[in-house]
Amino acid sequence: MPDEPPIFCNPGGGGGLLGPRPHTLIVYSVTDKDQQDSILDLVRQYRKQKKLRPVIVKFYRAENWTTRATSDGGELGFRGEEELLRSEKV
Repeated sequence: MPDEPPIFCNPGGGGGLLGPRPHTLIVYSVTDKDQQDSILDLVRQYRKQKKLRPVIVKFYRAENWTTRATSDGGELGFRGEEELLRSEKV
């Protein structure tokens, strides 16, 4: 989303037949593997300290956020297709 940091977290939860959904961390615009590895190390450390369930970290090339004007003069935003570079379960 415009004017927001290029990182998002979707908390896991729920339950059901397959158990709880994992937390998901989405990171945009970090394309360098060494920088990605540093982020993964930080997530590992944080997860260990806080005793959290596994986290899925997804790295995307760029955020694709588009807006359109609505008939009442407002603005509607939506996410377009995005290129996944890497996904790791930590």
